Amino acid sequence: MATRVGHIIPVYAAGDELEAVTLTETDRACEHDTYTPTLTASGGTPAIGADGFLTGWWSRVGLDMDVWIDISLAGVGVSLVGTSWRISLPYNVDLTRHSVGVLNAASDMVGAAVTWSATSADGRVCGVLVSAVKELIFYPNGSTASIGSGNFTTGARIKGHVRVKVAADQF
Repeated sequence: MATRVGHIIPVYAAGDELEAVTLTETDRACEHDTYTPTLTASGGTPAIGADGFLTGWWSRVGLDMDVWIDISLAGVGVSLVGTSWRISLPYNVDLTRHSVGVLNAASDMVGAAVTWSATSADGRVCGVLVSAVKELIFYPNGSTASIGSGNFTTGARIKGHVRVKVAADQF
């Protein structure tokens, strides 16, 4: 259950008609909560391992939502498999505001992320795109291939932040 932290209160200039601005409960809501992202991939599903974790936080003001993710694949049972890793969002994005797809397909970049591997000095900065109505895909800077098992040797860490418009029917 989301934690409600307040409401946006509209401000009116002197002489404005109060009917000029109508905010619904959804428009005014300020909420935040945690969620557990889902990590999927083409050609296999990565396993986080005994010491790994999938953590997500979100904060929403009206229909503007910020999401932070922190994913670690480590320990016994970790499986670095698959290509084109995808990470879920807690709510559907508004597809009238965001295009979906992959790199070079006019998809919106909605945030940034960093990745690194336990045995690699290669840190990667990634652009984050909306790949489906409730899903993100990550492209390393300067690459035309999204992140996947080939980006990590042992262990993997992905941290990122995105800002999206949420579909109004979600609330």
